[in-house]
Amino acid sequence: LRNRMRTSELKTIEKKLRAAVAEGNAAAAAELGKTFASRLDKAAKVGTIHANRVANKRSEERRVGKECRS
Repeated sequence: LRNRMRTSELKTIEKKLRAAVAEGNAAAAAELGKTFASRLDKAAKVGTIHANRVANKRSEERRVGKECRS
């Protein structure tokens, strides 16, 4: 149950992050990016998500965030 809760939370944060980037809201995207990265790390630490998947997600998040800033 906890794993499902964590993965659901991550999906929700990722959707909000993508929406903020699509709107061009850099401040919200930056804040959500920090939250997303933190929650990803915590999920990897407790074994909910594999560390390599977390690395891929963080890289993707940075790429998406970079598009918003430029």
